[in-house]
Amino acid sequence: MLIAEEYRALIAVVQEKGLESEQALGDILVDISIHHMDRYMRRYLDKATTGVIDFDDLCQSFLIGCSEAVAIATSDIGCPLAFILQKGRWKALNELGKTYRRDLRQICYECGADTKLFGKSGAPVCRKCGIEGYQYIERYEVTKKDEGTILLATDVRKDLQEVVASEIFVEGFQNRLTGRKREVFDLIIHGGYDRGSCKNYIASIADRLGISSSNVNLRLRAIKEDWATYLIDMKEGVS
Repeated sequence: MLIAEEYRALIAVVQEKGLESEQALGDILVDISIHHMDRYMRRYLDKATTGVIDFDDLCQSFLIGCSEAVAIATSDIGCPLAFILQKGRWKALNELGKTYRRDLRQICYECGADTKLFGKSGAPVCRKCGIEGYQYIERYEVTKKDEGTILLATDVRKDLQEVVASEIFVEGFQNRLTGRKREVFDLIIHGGYDRGSCKNYIASIADRLGISSSNVNLRLRAIKEDWATYLIDMKEGVS
């Protein structure tokens, strides 16, 4: 495994765009593939095995994002590896998000409309009647054969991980959180404590933090409310 100084040296070689640039980039990506990619991408394995996107393609997007990050990383300030890995993760999430928007639909049980996804502040909104919330609207995945025959329709109700991690503003939002909210958020977004990785992720978080499951649920509701406020602030230019 490469150490920080070796990463800085290789990044400098890549950015010089000389004869050894391609080899240096290859060394970085091989090290990331072997020692870091699994930790960053494993949490999305279940989301990439439901017919929505191939997991290998998702990992490829991650490495492309890492490669793009190497070209702009500042090797002498902070931790360049953390920057590269985060850019790779965002690239993969953007690809996953595009695929979900293409292959997901929603049905409104209030008016019966079956439409493409639509929502605001992380909540689904019916395109036809305008009613909001998961208690009225179900989102489902549709996988089709070439001739259009539906093979699979599975509920893919979005959890906190999918709502928050799909936004490029996640780091700014994270910095707003304190105390237990920050701890719960970090475990879900960075620690792999989500529905895909844990049989009961609420109980797992509660056990990790030494608090009750109801306490975790309370923090989750508060985080979602903070997230809705954060989106509004970003639209209005409030930092």
